[in-house]
Amino acid sequence: MDEQELKQKLSNPDEEVRREAILELGGITPEQTLELLEQAIGDSSWRVRKAAAEQIINFEDSEQAIDTLICALEAGDNAGKRNTATEALEGMGARAVPKLIANLSFRDQEVKKFIVDILGEIREPVALPDLIGILKEEDDNLRAAAAEALGKLGREEAITPLLEFLKEEEQMLGFTALEALGEIGRAGRKLPEAPLVKAIADPMMRKAAYTALGFSRNLKAVPWLIEGLGDPQRSNREAALVALVNLYDCLSNEEIKRRVKEAAEERWALELSKSLKSYSVEVRASSARLLGWRGRGEVARDLIELIKDLQTQEVATEALIEIGKEASSALMESLEEDDTSLHRRLCYILGEIGEKRAEKLLLKCLKDKEEEIQCSAAVALGKIGSLAALDNLIMIMEGEEETREAARSALILLGKAFSHEVIGSVRQLLNSQNIFMREDTLKILGEIGGPEELKDIYFALKDEAYQVRRSAVDILGSKRLEDSVDQLSLALADEEVEVRRAAAVALAELGTSQALEALLTALEDNDVWVKRTAIRGLGKIPTRKFREALRKMLSAPSGIVAISAMEVLAEQEEESESLVAALDHSDPEVTKVGIRLLEKKVDNPGVSRALSNLRDHPNIEIRQEAERALRNRKK
Repeated sequence: MDEQELKQKLSNPDEEVRREAILELGGITPEQTLELLEQAIGDSSWRVRKAAAEQIINFEDSEQAIDTLICALEAGDNAGKRNTATEALEGMGARAVPKLIANLSFRDQEVKKFIVDILGEIREPVALPDLIGILKEEDDNLRAAAAEALGKLGREEAITPLLEFLKEEEQMLGFTALEALGEIGRAGRKLPEAPLVKAIADPMMRKAAYTALGFSRNLKAVPWLIEGLGDPQRSNREAALVALVNLYDCLSNEEIKRRVKEAAEERWALELSKSLKSYSVEVRASSARLLGWRGRGEVARDLIELIKDLQTQEVATEALIEIGKEASSALMESLEEDDTSLHRRLCYILGEIGEKRAEKLLLKCLKDKEEEIQCSAAVALGKIGSLAALDNLIMIMEGEEETREAARSALILLGKAFSHEVIGSVRQLLNSQNIFMREDTLKILGEIGGPEELKDIYFALKDEAYQVRRSAVDILGSKRLEDSVDQLSLALADEEVEVRRAAAVALAELGTSQALEALLTALEDNDVWVKRTAIRGLGKIPTRKFREALRKMLSAPSGIVAISAMEVLAEQEEESESLVAALDHSDPEVTKVGIRLLEKKVDNPGVSRALSNLRDHPNIEIRQEAERALRNRKK
């Protein structure tokens, strides 16, 4: 399609025709293409402008494209064209920065402001000196844009020039500087508190000053922000409370919580409670956190209401846990109410604060028809150490997977305090017809049992269900007992591959001579992953016997097995000859891995000869790999 046809299509009233013309650009010179794209970024249709912007961002001559886009910023009568040029320059990123900076020196104030905004969005540090220089211009709008851009760059070098802005009589400049300083603090730079504190004296600047102090990463800001909680103006109070939370998140310093608690006054505590109903999620969440730090139970009801809102559910939960048992009465009263939507959370909180007085209510929730409430109540009963829940917890072990998991966790928690009682009750479940119940019982005994219960786990290695046998192996592996080696060795002969894999992993992780001796039999397994685990385990103690067994694996038909043996033997300098011999493996991948491993064996003539011989190998990839390895060995 020639230039004339493209121009006709770009003038078509149908925007889809014009958009397709942009996508079909070709067969004309780059200059003609760029001219048409420049026309298209000023199109009345945003879809056409978007297509043109995508093309110009990827234009082969980016220098020309950038010049064209910068010139398009002068299109004062076409906002769409100017905005599209801005977006395209931002999309070009670092490539556009040198020319953007160069144009700052001679463009008019309006275009210079656009360039400053673009540099702020691109966020390339190289623009920092020029943006700082713009702060000294006469045009206040341009200076404010430069301050905002410096905030987006987030560099420490901009802090001092921006602090100078706070001395300006024009409040817009000071306000913008405070916002920019806050962004620099958010980016991880520490800000001096004194100039920011000074700005608090100006009622018009106070809110922005509090926000900047919140990101200052400066502990000296704390008393000023606490004082701000009593500010007569609501917007300032809310800015101060949000800033306190931001400062805590920036520093993760518990000292902030302590100071808030010590400085707590009824007057601002009441205001914080009111802020829990703010339209702003950030304000509601920050209020909840500060009230949690304060640790007083009178706000518990308000915080419980906040749990109903998904946006503040987590933070309200954490605040109630932080308040602790002072919130118990409100939590238990709410748990007795018919509204079950909160019950799962309330059970969780009561468990976290260890409220034993909630035992009866939690036992009632354990029988709830809602599975989530059952699970939450079960774990909570385990955490408060409710022995009265023992029989009920055992009953729900027959439920669905999530309920079983919760019951198991609860019984393990309970068993930490009442091991004799819990073990006595759950041990009988090893005879259950339910496979999952036997499996869960083993896990409980594995966590809370002693030497006597180890016999139950050994016995479970003969269970008819492979899931139970595998769990028994996993438990023995986690305990890493030398006395379990014989039992784990027997599991290596299990008919189910999952059990054999688990046994191989357990013995390899145990890593003792006796355990690894047992792993030798796993080298004969018909499952490659059992063999691979055994190989890696045997490499931990490279005795002559073990190395000899591993050498035999180098000729295994399975590439995975052979490679595993290679990797283990490569760690022993004296095994170079074995690796050289393995280069004849029928699997090309084994040979390529062998080349890479031998490449690192320096000062070995035999290795060099073997690699040289592979340059004539019929497989081109092996020839290339050998050439590369030889070149690297010469360096």
